[in-house]
Amino acid sequence: GARLNLGFWFDAEQTWAIEGNYFMFGQRHVNFSTGRRGDDPSATTTANVPFFNADTGLEDALQIGVPGIQSGTITVVTALRFDGAELNLRARLAQGNDYRVFVIGGLRYLSLVEGLDLSAASNAVAPPVGITGSFTDSFATSNRFYGGQIGIGGEFTREEWVLNLHGKLGFGSMTQRVSINGSTTAMDPITGAVTTTPGGFFTAPSNSGEYSRTHLAFVPEIGLNLGYRITPN
Repeated sequence: GARLNLGFWFDAEQTWAIEGNYFMFGQRHVNFSTGRRGDDPSATTTANVPFFNADTGLEDALQIGVPGIQSGTITVVTALRFDGAELNLRARLAQGNDYRVFVIGGLRYLSLVEGLDLSAASNAVAPPVGITGSFTDSFATSNRFYGGQIGIGGEFTREEWVLNLHGKLGFGSMTQRVSINGSTTAMDPITGAVTTTPGGFFTAPSNSGEYSRTHLAFVPEIGLNLGYRITPN
């Protein structure tokens, strides 16, 4: 990740300033894939998709690759991105020989975007025993905050050491969005006909689509920085 901070004092006495920053955590992708060959006589384990069975109230699993019955592969891809920015005015409240206290006010933006894609495919070793087909599930979410913020900060010095403290409280709107999609493809073991229907394994026509909501949110922040002055200026 990275953070960029910029600021400018309006006067030589450093009573008023404007400052802004932008941060970003590097986008993270995780790609996992596994599988089992159904025609491998040495295979003793299966490739499964675990889930919680609401009908039985117990943990369960969907078998994708089963030795002697069907070959199967499972792929899971996740993505995450988190970034934000703010623009503030800073005004000095008090100052002494070794400290300064400021009031802070401005605008803030935060964004968290996540995604999960699950796909699985199986191929029957000896039809009609086993299943030949595939499914995909896709989930994408975003949480974006837009609002104002107020806070207080202080700078304390002792010889060459500098301690900066601040506390801020952001308040504004949080817009949340989720997109759910999936599909299932199956091959008839007798006729070989292929059909594709909406909904995967965790997705269904009843929960697929685009959903969003906006509500009031608060974002607190506490920060501490300790520095050492190498030069007098």
